Amino acid sequence: MRVLLFGMEGPFAQAALTSLLATGHRPCALVLPASRAAPAAIRRVAPPAGTIVLGQLATHPSLGAQALEYGIPLFELAQPAAPEALAALTALQPDVACVACWPQRIPPALLDVPLHGFFNLHPSLLPAFRGPEPLFWTLRAGAPVGVTIHRMDAGLDTGPIAAQATLTLPDGLELGALEQRCAQTAAALLSDVLTRLAAGSLELRPQAGAGTYHGEPTASDFALDTAWSARRVFNFMRAAQAWGEPFTVTIGRETLHLAAAQGFDPAARLGAAWVRAGAQVQVQFEPGVLTALAWNLPSPSVGEG
Repeated sequence: MRVLLFGMEGPFAQAALTSLLATGHRPCALVLPASRAAPAAIRRVAPPAGTIVLGQLATHPSLGAQALEYGIPLFELAQPAAPEALAALTALQPDVACVACWPQRIPPALLDVPLHGFFNLHPSLLPAFRGPEPLFWTLRAGAPVGVTIHRMDAGLDTGPIAAQATLTLPDGLELGALEQRCAQTAAALLSDVLTRLAAGSLELRPQAGAGTYHGEPTASDFALDTAWSARRVFNFMRAAQAWGEPFTVTIGRETLHLAAAQGFDPAARLGAAWVRAGAQVQVQFEPGVLTALAWNLPSPSVGEG
C-alpha cells in the first residue's frame, strides 16, 4: 500500500516513521506542517546537494531529515484545503494516510484523498479525552493511560476505532518519557492496523457513548484536590510539570503553591493537613501523603486545614 504520513517533530511522528520503515510500510511521502503565512499552499522540500549517508546527521535527526535520508519525498503543507495542495497530494495516489500529531483540523476534501482515508494516532482511550492534550487530562482525572488508532472523520477525534491499547506504567513518569512510551505503543498498533487493512481484514467499531473533549490547559487546571489519592496527584504533577505552572491546593483558608512532586507514600497519615520542612512540604491526600517542593507557602510550618 502507498502510505502517506502526516506528522510534526516529536515522539509520535518519529516512532510512526521508524515503525513504518521497519515493517515494510515505507511512506510514499512525509507531510510536515508549515506556517499558514507561507507563500505557497504546499511545497516540496528538495534534498540537499550531494550524497547523504545514513548516520551522518545528528544522533537524533529531525523528522524531515530522516525522511530525506531514506529518499522519502518531503512536503510542507500550509493550507490543507487549497486546490493546489489537494492536487499535489492526490497526485501521490495514497491508499491510506496516517497522522501522528498535526496542528490543524484536516478538511473533509483532504480526508477523501486516500482510498482508505486517514488514520490518527491519539494518546487516550477514545472516546475519553478528545482534543489537543489528552495525556494531561488523562492523568489529571486519574484515568488509565492508553492509545487509540481511529479513522478520522469530520469531527475532532470522533471517528471509528481500529485499535486500542492500555499501558501499564510505573509511577512518576515525566512527560517526555510518558509520550515516548505511548508513541511506541501507538506505532506498533499502527503497523498492525495497516497490515490488516492491506489484507482486507481490518474491522472498525464506532466510538461508544458521548465521550469527553478538553482544550488546552489553563492555570486553574493545575489545582489539586485533597480528596484525590497521593498517587494520582504524584503522577499528574510529574507529567504536568513540563508546563511550568504552579500546582495549587487549597486547605481551609490556606492555598499552597507547589512546584514539583518528589514522592508519595500511599498509606501514610500526617496528623496534620500539611507540614513544611524548608523548601519541602508534605500534604495529606486521601489516601496517602505527597512530598513536593514548594513554589511558595504561607508562613506556618504546620497547617491544620
